[in-house]
Amino acid sequence: MLPDRKGRPLKVLLVEDERTLSRLIYEALVHQLFTVETAFDGEEALFRIHNYTYDAIILDILLPKRSGWEVLDEARKTGVQTPVLLLTALSQVEDRVRGLNTGADDYLAKPFDIRELVARVQALIRRSVKTRNEGGLLRCADLEVDTIKKTVRRGDRLIDLTKKEYQILEYLLYHRGEVVTKETLEERLWGDEESLWSDVIRSHMKNLRKKLDQKHRRSLIRTVRGEGYVCDCE
Repeated sequence: MLPDRKGRPLKVLLVEDERTLSRLIYEALVHQLFTVETAFDGEEALFRIHNYTYDAIILDILLPKRSGWEVLDEARKTGVQTPVLLLTALSQVEDRVRGLNTGADDYLAKPFDIRELVARVQALIRRSVKTRNEGGLLRCADLEVDTIKKTVRRGDRLIDLTKKEYQILEYLLYHRGEVVTKETLEERLWGDEESLWSDVIRSHMKNLRKKLDQKHRRSLIRTVRGEGYVCDCE
């Protein structure tokens, strides 16, 4: 478990209305020395989010009173930047996509292994701490992305991206050095219309590269044939 910068245990808000599952997650996180607070409906979750500070939020979509994506949408609109892991039903692809587009940082489909959930929460917090320490900036060679202002610069040049181009770039930067498959981008940023999205992704990637690499010899996004894309920052 990663302590915060002052050495205190990290605090997680767990929002899950299934009491048995909530208890299992709670015990697993406490075992890893997290401090865990629980909420069992959307209204209680929003009260806690607006009145307390957390290092990560685990948020189920299907909640009483207010849904998980309503909670997430209101939290993001009021400036809450805490990383959020969505818990979703396996078949609800549209719910996952809607949540991610609303501002979730990751998702986990039910049923899941508790160990994977803990690992994902730890990874979210590591990325969040790194970004926070850098003032919300993501860097790759001479490229700089401000995740708070949603601005992109390469060298002295400000680059104007569409919303989808920005989402692709930000996702690749959060996973820089890793190969991100087309299937992952489809699932995370679009949906399940697989017959269409392959060409759409290629089109967005072509436009994104053109904007990023203008007047630069080096391309920052590399295609790994048969696998996907990687941000090459070395």
